[in-house]
Amino acid sequence: MVSLCVGAAPKRRRPILGPTAARSRLLWLLCALLIPHEAAGRPRPSNSAVNLQEALYSSAYRNRLRDAYADLISYASLHDRPSPAHLGKQPGALTRLLVDYVQDLYESGGTLQQATHAVLSVQKAHARCRRKLSTVWDSIASWRMVRPSRPRLPITQGMMQGIVAMVWAAAAAPGCAAPLRHWIAGVLLWLGFECLLRPGEILGLKAGDISIGTRLLMTHKVSIITIQNPKNRRYMGRKQFVLCTDHMLVDWLAWTLTSLSPDTLIMEGGRSALVQIFNQALTALDMQDLGITLASLRTGGATQHFIQHENIGKLQYLGRWRNAQTLEHDLQEAMAAHVDLALSQRSRARTEAARQIFLSLKGPPAVAWWALGSRRWRATRRSRK
Repeated sequence: MVSLCVGAAPKRRRPILGPTAARSRLLWLLCALLIPHEAAGRPRPSNSAVNLQEALYSSAYRNRLRDAYADLISYASLHDRPSPAHLGKQPGALTRLLVDYVQDLYESGGTLQQATHAVLSVQKAHARCRRKLSTVWDSIASWRMVRPSRPRLPITQGMMQGIVAMVWAAAAAPGCAAPLRHWIAGVLLWLGFECLLRPGEILGLKAGDISIGTRLLMTHKVSIITIQNPKNRRYMGRKQFVLCTDHMLVDWLAWTLTSLSPDTLIMEGGRSALVQIFNQALTALDMQDLGITLASLRTGGATQHFIQHENIGKLQYLGRWRNAQTLEHDLQEAMAAHVDLALSQRSRARTEAARQIFLSLKGPPAVAWWALGSRRWRATRRSRK
């Protein structure tokens, strides 16, 4: 006979955990104890301080666009035209204002960069009119076509070697005011030619941006140069790298980095100091009137690489050009400029003599660079003579 108690629920037994379930629960408890939880009411980190639309451009570029927009407003006020700030919903009137402004810049001796920045500033301020300014861009393209071609004059490898040798010769001269700066400048000029660096990239290099392969236990003697703030960072990355495979240059880079902290700029004095040293070497080689600038290092290195390898794809990757069309255009102008580059007999003789000195060097000095300009080193050098 079975008796049932009405209203009383049958008592359930607690299931016995298996070994796998027990380990899982124990692991969960350990994680709960070890991982700190956020306290109640603690504010989470916010990214509201960063304007994503403004962060797309550098501060210097934003300032240039702001100045160009202000110049356009001044032009409109001076000629009794509506301000571009009030023409956001009138693309036709905005286009006519920009066309007249670009024409006025061209006739008054303005620069193409001013006109381009003015159009870009309007596109940034009135995004809806971006696709309706094709007429203005036609004026920009026409200006670019009619202006005389002034390509960056490339230098040859022999000229680069002569320039670097003259910079180092000036560093070793008794009357040099800044010998340490000259030694480092010579290495950076050589690096700019071999690795196709822009002048701003050369000047922005810090000691921590250059990694020597032997220090990283690499089997090959190479150097990795990191570009922290490249010109085309919007398209090819905020950080870019260049691989230096010249064994002699890698030795000189390792010598230059001695006793430099990672955050130290390699070239002290900025652009003015490097340009002054570069121009002094050009004057010593009788090449001061040829129009050679720091930008000639990148152009000359690209031309030299193309003559040796004839490989556009490899050159584009090494020089970090965005597309092959731009590289081909630069190469065509650079190769054509080589025809017009004529050295005098005196300049050729001096450059060849300096080049032979460069080729005779087997490596960096045994003394650290920071000791080359000391009084003790100069006294030892005079005693040896």
